[in-house]
Amino acid sequence: MLELFRGKYKNHSIFILPLFFTILREEEIIFKQFDKEYQTQYPAEVIWLTEHGIRYSFVKDVNGISTYKYTKNKKLFKALFEFYSQQKNLQ
Repeated sequence: MLELFRGKYKNHSIFILPLFFTILREEEIIFKQFDKEYQTQYPAEVIWLTEHGIRYSFVKDVNGISTYKYTKNKKLFKALFEFYSQQKNLQ
């Protein structure tokens, strides 16, 4: 999984890693965590997703602003693509 490439820079090592890693130094590799939920605060988007059969996982309310969280899956991203494609065509 971890490959080492030594190129034209004699004193530097280049690691080829999956996207979820970040290199700080050659000796120090940090694991980046990705959100498992998609979140939105845009009411029109929430209505669109609900109309297309996609239900939010939970709602977080901070200072009177509702943030809707959805489990990431193919159906969600397909619906979001359609929503934002339609929004682009309206402008």
